[in-house]
Amino acid sequence: MRRILPLLLALVAAAAPRNRLASITVRGDGAVETVRIAAARPLDFTTQKLESPPRVVLDLPEAALGDAPAELAVDDGTIVRVRAAEYGSGAAAVTRLVIELAVDVDFDVAASGTALEVKVPRAALIALAKLRPPDVAEAPSPPAPVVEAKPAPVVADAEPGAEAKAVQDARADAELKADESKLAQQAQADAERKAAEAKRAGEARADAKGKAAEVKREDKVRAEAEGKAAEAKRAGEARADAERKAAEAKRAGEARA
Repeated sequence: MRRILPLLLALVAAAAPRNRLASITVRGDGAVETVRIAAARPLDFTTQKLESPPRVVLDLPEAALGDAPAELAVDDGTIVRVRAAEYGSGAAAVTRLVIELAVDVDFDVAASGTALEVKVPRAALIALAKLRPPDVAEAPSPPAPVVEAKPAPVVADAEPGAEAKAVQDARADAELKADESKLAQQAQADAERKAAEAKRAGEARADAKGKAAEVKREDKVRAEAEGKAAEAKRAGEARADAERKAAEAKRAGEARA
């Protein structure tokens, strides 16, 4: 029974309705951008931060995408977009959210009732500081050489920069797809494990029912045997009583004679 109970509890948990996402929204103020993920019940989650390009990844186990959007374009200088996808099925389902960032900044995740809030500091000033050219006030400013040197570096650096960004984007997409494939495999393995546990629980339950039926049959046979033994005892007692009465009647007849 001790071995059967955990399997039955696992089966009951597997049959419970899955959590579902209700919405994904993005709002901001002067300090932070907040991605809010609302659900029917409190969410379990794990997070990781990836680079090239920078992005935040949230995995929500045993949660379905539900009515939440699969993609949300933001492009506000801090968050580029939010993407969501569901992997696995049943209780093994996992919903993954990817928050693509404009620049590499820290983030914070906190639960708020049945929702999660991912807070990302506004990165516009950081991005501008990184992109702003160095101050030329301290640099020497000879008249002719500076004018002649400007066009060539700008034109020469434009295409390599675009190519580097394309390479980074392609590498990021490949890493994300690899992560998604790994997550899908894990979800499938988890689903197969839970299905095997449910099967073992069903077999244990069927075995328990079979043993209970067998015990019931044995009790019935024993009860029938005890009933017959009692009937035989009563019949024996009745026969002995009849024989005793016949003997008494015979003795009475002999006495009269």
